[in-house]
Amino acid sequence: MKMRQISIIVAILLLGGAIVASRFIGRKPEEKAPEAPQKPIRQIRTLEVKNQTLAAPIRISGKLVAPDKVELFAEVSGLLLPSNPAFKEGNVFPAGAALLRIDSEELRLNLQAQKSSLLNAITRLLPDMKLDYPQDFEHWEKYVLGFDIRQALSPLPTPSHDKLRYFIISNNLYNQYYTIKSQENRLQKYTIAAPFSGVVTEANINPGSLVRIGQKLGEIINNYGFELEAAISLKDVDFVREGDVVLLHSEDIQGEWKGTIRRISRRIDPQNQSVTLYIQVGGERLREGMFLQGDLKANEVRDVFAIPRDLLLDESRVFVVENNRLQKKEVQVVRFTNNQVLVKGLANGTQLAAQSSQEFYNGLEVKVIR
Repeated sequence: MKMRQISIIVAILLLGGAIVASRFIGRKPEEKAPEAPQKPIRQIRTLEVKNQTLAAPIRISGKLVAPDKVELFAEVSGLLLPSNPAFKEGNVFPAGAALLRIDSEELRLNLQAQKSSLLNAITRLLPDMKLDYPQDFEHWEKYVLGFDIRQALSPLPTPSHDKLRYFIISNNLYNQYYTIKSQENRLQKYTIAAPFSGVVTEANINPGSLVRIGQKLGEIINNYGFELEAAISLKDVDFVREGDVVLLHSEDIQGEWKGTIRRISRRIDPQNQSVTLYIQVGGERLREGMFLQGDLKANEVRDVFAIPRDLLLDESRVFVVENNRLQKKEVQVVRFTNNQVLVKGLANGTQLAAQSSQEFYNGLEVKVIR
């Protein structure tokens, strides 16, 4: 009986020990919580602010326009006569040279007939003048002797008193005289002369064609003087003056040309807040419609610092380093240049962040790389 009880007790102890051992064996060792990695301090380069007086150039560009440009229209009608050189695009004419000639033979003959009639009328009055107005007779006789129907009509002698003037009026001399002068003026319109030395840029008619009144015949420009129309920012207007010089060049052909600002527009373009400069420039290789660009020497600006454009935040702030942390600093933008901005408001010695990043913020701890 006792042996049976002892066996039961031993079995119970063995079973309890197995249960305890299995629980101990199944227990996992406690894992330590991982330590948070330390975030590295951002390393940046800086620019030391040194304010100075600068005269940074203003970059400009624009298209050449010929200010001396004339469109030619016919004021009279007739057949177009040949000319040498021919009125063709690209041909050059000196000032005063005949560009176009329209057949005027009919008008010329009619004008000579009218002059002959006037001469005849004056000659018939000479005997009366000799008797009634002897003090004026010599002047009128001299006028008749020098009369040439092939030349431009000379002014009539001036009467010495009213009686002679009434006598001339009553014989219709003045009416004939001014009618002839009007026809002489009209005869000059049959020849179109070059108003300046220039080149033909448009020719719309050929010799032998019938010219009609009001018809456009062509166009001539002064090819030796141009204006460059260039727009600059309203912020830069105060730094340029009439008479300032700008060096211009083309991306398509070699060469450099010196231009001078002749006019500054008073009108502001409302879309981009710009003002137009009119720069006079000349040169044999220049052509109307060419694009030129250059740098305009502007007036000097005192106590400014030049920074790259990409360092400017929100158009008026930059990042500076103070006590190894980034801080936003307000600046005054004086003007923009090609790839830089001239700013005021930074004290000499200030460490300006020389790079930009979307990760930068106020208070960011940084380490300056020397």
